[in-house]
Amino acid sequence: LNQIERSATLGFAQGSVHGNDGCNTFNGPYEQKTRVTNSLRILTDKFMSTMMACPGTGSALANAYLQALKQTAAYRLQPNTLILVDAKGKMLAKLTQPATTLPGTHWQLISYNNGKALVGSPNTAKMNLVFDKSGQLSGNGGCNLYHAGYKLSKQGDLDIIAVQPIAATRKMCMQPPNLMAEEGHFLRALQQVHQYHRSGNRLDMYDKHGTRMLTLSSLAPQP
Repeated sequence: LNQIERSATLGFAQGSVHGNDGCNTFNGPYEQKTRVTNSLRILTDKFMSTMMACPGTGSALANAYLQALKQTAAYRLQPNTLILVDAKGKMLAKLTQPATTLPGTHWQLISYNNGKALVGSPNTAKMNLVFDKSGQLSGNGGCNLYHAGYKLSKQGDLDIIAVQPIAATRKMCMQPPNLMAEEGHFLRALQQVHQYHRSGNRLDMYDKHGTRMLTLSSLAPQP
């Protein structure tokens, strides 16, 4: 279960569950019996899921987690912790509520929207994004340094971000190939973000239409 805690997620919204099993993302229905305290049945046979192949430990982890969800009959709550148990009260999985804040965090780019699709390449390892606590974001676009102001707000259940016009240095980098074009796509995507969803070490950012523009992975927190 320790590996599952670090690699798998589970969320609840409007009568459905969603998450990642350590390999694929999923969503589907769940049920609760009104006369049974803390009852929870997760209908894994009705899940919709991505179909990525994850060999080795990834596949084993996903199978173990999905079996835990399938056997869940109830839950227990502790501070920032959800414990799933079977019909006999045996613990199946223990999940900790992930961090959701942005200020004071540092991220590496995984993929960006190039206007046609969400893509990534070896060059994205050079691109990062820092949110400081004073309302400024900054980072390396792969070749140039950039910065801008940002403001956070709530719109119902949505986390909203407004990015002010981005300013960047004007260095030209001829190598590696395509770096300048990819940097341009990254910064244009960042300029278009309107809402975000952080779940622990993962950050997804979307435009005002709900199209995913950026996916990032957490780096060491900034002092």
